[in-house]
Amino acid sequence: MKVLFFHNILWAHYKGAVFSELVPLANEEGLSVEIVQIAETSGQRKSLGSVDLAYHRYPYTVLFRGAYDDTSWISRSREMIRALRRSRPDVVVLPGYYDRAFWVAMAYAVVFGIRRGITMDSTASDHPRRWLKEQPKKFFLRFCHFALCYGTRSKDYLKQLGMPEKRLVIRCQAAPTDQLLAIGQSATASLVKPAKPFFLYVGRLSPEKGLLELLAAYTEFHEKRPDYRLLLIGGGPMEAELKRVVRELGISSAVEFLGPMAMAEIVPYYMTAYALVLPSTSEPWGLVVNEALLFGCPAIVSDRCGCAPDLIRADRTGLVFASGSAQELAKSLHRMAELSPQREVMGIECKALIRHFTPKTAASQMVSALLLFASPGQ
Repeated sequence: MKVLFFHNILWAHYKGAVFSELVPLANEEGLSVEIVQIAETSGQRKSLGSVDLAYHRYPYTVLFRGAYDDTSWISRSREMIRALRRSRPDVVVLPGYYDRAFWVAMAYAVVFGIRRGITMDSTASDHPRRWLKEQPKKFFLRFCHFALCYGTRSKDYLKQLGMPEKRLVIRCQAAPTDQLLAIGQSATASLVKPAKPFFLYVGRLSPEKGLLELLAAYTEFHEKRPDYRLLLIGGGPMEAELKRVVRELGISSAVEFLGPMAMAEIVPYYMTAYALVLPSTSEPWGLVVNEALLFGCPAIVSDRCGCAPDLIRADRTGLVFASGSAQELAKSLHRMAELSPQREVMGIECKALIRHFTPKTAASQMVSALLLFASPGQ
């Protein structure tokens, strides 16, 4: 049986790690899996670094060089149909319903009797949901035989959209654990304990990340706990504004913008941070939390982060606060500081929990779903 996976961008190293496990594991079960990457990267990802091919240890095809955003839906539709004709799969797995090209590919699969699946990382709370806009999604999902849901909240959202629970499979979100741990092992010898404990943010400097609330919360926290610093890794459209706000708030000596970094540069910060902070107002999952927990770094996340119910155990692996509330985030910063005597134990719990969220586990869950749903009659 042949399965064709479409994925949006090659840049996603964590998906590369999963696909690298999926292809050989599927072969062992008699499944032939082909991966087609629609484009190399996206406009948003350019500020986070280039494509690292070391994470992609499997055969794949790229339909478009450059950014996804620089292609039209018509050209994407044309190339996806060509890929379907060339591959002649028994099953096609589409990366969502947000692109008109995916609807074209879905129509082709329906007409030619190809079984259909979808991967899903959206949640009910990562964007405002309006009744009228939800109806086309429900229509699209009627033609899906199964869905691979990236976490509990994604599964719950598809249930809200009317997809039967028996067709929903949770596929854990996984960071490239082997590669990250190898980086960590190499960095251990040269690690330097920071002079002051620090909170860490990793990601784009963009409006949906809740960074203005983070700076406001940190300012209140810093007045009472000046011994903690705040470091931000990443670039994006809000960088100049955020730096101006830091100056206006008078916290320039305690806040540092480190710019975009490669993963080899980020890992030592995970290893030495007191805690990660992800204050997003829209975040389907938040894989930086996986990365942080892997190195024993607990996380403070907003309740809009899809990973919250799966990865955060209060006072054990981190804290969850109400999105958009600088006051609630400040309370969480204070609470995390109060947990200082338990910080070492929290690190152990972080590592214990995240060991179940590996690319191999994710690939195994995907293969099980394909074996269950790919055959006619299921």
